[in-house]
Amino acid sequence: MANIINQNNEVFGNYYNRINELILKTKQNVIKNINYEMVELYFEIGSTINELIENYNLEASQNEILKLFSEKLTREFGQGFSVPSLKKMKKFYLTYKGGSTLWNQ
Repeated sequence: MANIINQNNEVFGNYYNRINELILKTKQNVIKNINYEMVELYFEIGSTINELIENYNLEASQNEILKLFSEKLTREFGQGFSVPSLKKMKKFYLTYKGGSTLWNQ
């Protein structure tokens, strides 16, 4: 088997390069998809927080609500859900809720 590969080293190298390119392309696509999903998640979290605060007129209690969400989400999912992060998610939602995109800004 190794003898066949050695005899056709150029052919093997071409196929190896094709496989290598497929792996690299897939890795890039995974990174793009993860980034898209994270942006979508942050937008939806911001929307949900905003909906709760607006629907129940809880503006005065916003910091307390965000603290409770932060504590519970951090316990369950780990870092990334601090009060400042949740505030940024809400602000992100409020900035782009009308369908504007970054390209339009």
